[in-house]
Amino acid sequence: MEIFLHILDIMGTSAFAVSGAVRGVRHNLDILGVTVLAIATGVFGGIVRDVLIAKTPPACFQHEMYLIICIASAAVVLMKAESIARRSEKKWSIVQIFDAIGLGIFTAIGAQKAISADFGVVGIIMMGMITACGGGMLRDILVSEIPLVLRRDFYATASIIGVIFMLIAKKLGFGEYAQILSAVIIASGLRFWAMAINLHLPKKIG
Repeated sequence: MEIFLHILDIMGTSAFAVSGAVRGVRHNLDILGVTVLAIATGVFGGIVRDVLIAKTPPACFQHEMYLIICIASAAVVLMKAESIARRSEKKWSIVQIFDAIGLGIFTAIGAQKAISADFGVVGIIMMGMITACGGGMLRDILVSEIPLVLRRDFYATASIIGVIFMLIAKKLGFGEYAQILSAVIIASGLRFWAMAINLHLPKKIG
């Protein structure tokens, strides 16, 4: 299970790092700025998660692979900067696609680590959401934008629902692999669905 979670963590870190680097390119940041944005997006959610579950130092500081992946992702994006700038105006930007993938993966990892730390139901949901949304929030703040997760996108909600399905699978007696995959599929699937139909939460009640 540890190896499986580690592989998922690397995949999620890479997906978020790419989304951060692309956002940096779109905001005309220099090489350092794009790299910093990639690192912040890739590892910040995991840092907050590890601190809250008292697992310190955070994984990204114990295993250099996470930071190397973020830097490599930034380098790849910078080499394709012109192409990315053109494609970012399409209906589904590269940021959104990689964000949706990372959302599902980090939702599952955050929830699984909270379960292992004996968190209650609300704590598990919160840890899944924080792990999935933390990096994207910091990314948007660093480029002086109100985080989309707070403004309009069906993003954190997809993460919450993914964790709920994971807990249901656990309650029904499914194995850990099935539980984790259910969260990944549901959270990412809902995010892609929301993007496809332009679904947003309402701004007011009534």
